[in-house]
Amino acid sequence: LLLLSSSSSSSSSSSSRAVGGRAAGEEAAMLQENRQLQQQLESESMESKDVSESKLLDMSMMMTAFNQKVLEQSETVTEIMEAEETARIHTTGAVKQLQDAADRGRNQSVWLLSILYLSAFSVLFLDWYGT
Repeated sequence: LLLLSSSSSSSSSSSSRAVGGRAAGEEAAMLQENRQLQQQLESESMESKDVSESKLLDMSMMMTAFNQKVLEQSETVTEIMEAEETARIHTTGAVKQLQDAADRGRNQSVWLLSILYLSAFSVLFLDWYGT
């Protein structure tokens, strides 16, 4: 009975060593796989960080260009507003001058007609008086 028990205990300890050796091998393989996955994750993380940084740099450059164009347009709009103000002032002055010229034209027409009527009646009176 003792022999059986010692032989069974030696076989169970050798099977434990085999199971322990297999577990250690599996653990080492899992650790290796974990390291590879961690390296892959770090690599992908760095790639995504690089892509993000390049995209942010591109966006920053685009925003700078956009701001410059807005500033240029602001200056152009200011110049257009000043030109519009000057044109409005000149147009108002031109309208006033046209109204004055029209009034003078009417006044000259009235004077011309008055002189013609007066001349015509003077000639008729002189003709009547002279006969």
